[in-house]
Amino acid sequence: MPKMRKRPDALIEWYIELDPRRPRLDEAQVKEYGTAVWAIIGRLEAAQGDIDQAAAADYDLPPDAVRAALAYYAQHHIPIKMIHTLLTG
Repeated sequence: MPKMRKRPDALIEWYIELDPRRPRLDEAQVKEYGTAVWAIIGRLEAAQGDIDQAAAADYDLPPDAVRAALAYYAQHHIPIKMIHTLLTG
């Protein structure tokens, strides 16, 4: 990805898409990897905010894909939190 495209909106456009099977805001995923944004956020919380560790730990994602997931979550955290709350009680 060119360095000039590293703004949050550009990262989202480059890396994030809605899951074609469940095209809802809370089911966004990393393009070509299929990793859900909510899963990356959960892993990032477990990694205590270390983007490189979260990217490499379980998902083998580029760090910019994790940054894109964070930017997407910042814009759409309410539906993601609502579904997570419903699923985890």
